[in-house]
Amino acid sequence: MIHRLLALLMALAMLLTLGGCDKPTEETAPEQVTQTAEAFIKAYYLRDYVTQFSLCFHDARKQWEDKAINDLGSAKNFFALAQKQADEKGIKVTVDSFDTYYASYHQFLLADVETTYGEHTLTVTATGCTKMEADQLAQFRNELLAGPAKEYMNTNALKAITEAYTVAVNIAIDGEKKDYNETYFVYMVNHKGKWLVADHSS
Repeated sequence: MIHRLLALLMALAMLLTLGGCDKPTEETAPEQVTQTAEAFIKAYYLRDYVTQFSLCFHDARKQWEDKAINDLGSAKNFFALAQKQADEKGIKVTVDSFDTYYASYHQFLLADVETTYGEHTLTVTATGCTKMEADQLAQFRNELLAGPAKEYMNTNALKAITEAYTVAVNIAIDGEKKDYNETYFVYMVNHKGKWLVADHSS
């Protein structure tokens, strides 16, 4: 996560320009900015790791797997623990790779949401965005280069980025049993014409 102070400053700037991305025009952010931010938060919440990782600027998958391996000593140990947890929950799956883990965990989360909220509607909506000024982008870049994902970023590619947005994304669940509502801030960067997620915060 980026430095909390920077996140607060960007959130404040967004409040002053809220709605700037609601109706994309030539003067506002490209539609892909908000669409990608929305897709990222939906994947993040539902633990759809494969989709989540694919939308990131850095190698988020390798970062996640390296941490899992480091925490448990080896990939084999991680798979064994995941298998044990799946067996205890009565989930019929063979966890023998990160791919099978990702797929089974995503399915578990979908079922868990159904159990927690009952019949429900999940909506993910970008409620506003603001373009980073040059000084904000420079500070944001420095925070990323000093952050936990620094080893998984292409430093030259990051330094070449000249356009970035902060997008407020609201995820809401209108459920039969209970409701849920939370807003995240997603930090989007333009890398060779493609909008990707550089970081996010709640």
